[in-house]
Amino acid sequence: MRSRTVRRVGVGLLALGTIWVMVSSGAFDMTEANRGVDVTVAEDPDAFVGVGTPDSLVLEEVDGEQVCNFSIITCLDGFYEYENEELATFTDRASGDIVVDGTDVSVDGGVSDPSVENIDVVENNDEYVVEGDLTCDADCPPFVVDCDQIASSTTLTVDADIGTTDGTFGVELEREIPAECQ
Repeated sequence: MRSRTVRRVGVGLLALGTIWVMVSSGAFDMTEANRGVDVTVAEDPDAFVGVGTPDSLVLEEVDGEQVCNFSIITCLDGFYEYENEELATFTDRASGDIVVDGTDVSVDGGVSDPSVENIDVVENNDEYVVEGDLTCDADCPPFVVDCDQIASSTTLTVDADIGTTDGTFGVELEREIPAECQ
């Protein structure tokens, strides 16, 4: 009788131990949290560099110059050109010793309209203005004098490396600008 009791207690303890091993210890193995951050830039009069970009670029046909690629009596293939469009302004608020270098403007996702040509940085006292020539495709029906600009939109990204002339301060800036041909 005693061996039967010992056997039952042993089997019971074995079963209890197996259950205890299989059941979680109360701690957790993994946790997951989805968190987002929304950062906005506030105007700071004490900042070393002021950054300005247009909220958007709207290129209207009446403001552009029609250019023909191919013509026989009338324009058969053309575009509208917008010269010296202001894409970004960087203002030196520190010491008068900043340099804007490595400026690039790219078009989102390889979409080519409007396209960007001839990027230039124009220095004026403590301001550096990034300008570019933009083009929008045009529809040029045969035997019609004026072409019609084709409506399209994309996002332009302005990248610039800004630093001090002595190399003690440097920053890479990237700004996106919605652009639309109307």
